Amino acid sequence: VFYPEGGLVRGPEVGKPRRGIGALGFWSEERILPVAIKGSDNKASGIKIIFGEPFYIKDIIAEPELKGDENDYMDAANAVMDKVKELFYAR
Repeated sequence: VFYPEGGLVRGPEVGKPRRGIGALGFWSEERILPVAIKGSDNKASGIKIIFGEPFYIKDIIAEPELKGDENDYMDAANAVMDKVKELFYAR
């Protein structure tokens, strides 16, 4: 389990991603399963875990040219976080 933000974020909003999830997606060439956790800021109302569809980084970023710099990884991390946001804010 990896949190794109670098750790669990408690609050009503999604946090900002860190480049590690983008780098991991490129390096491993494995699918990523986006998951949104809602309600961690108010456990009394219940916690909801929403699973999305698995995807490969190469399928959501057009023709990645990996140079090994931070921009490549941040672009990928932002794309991953966009998938998480779709789940978080859609339901």
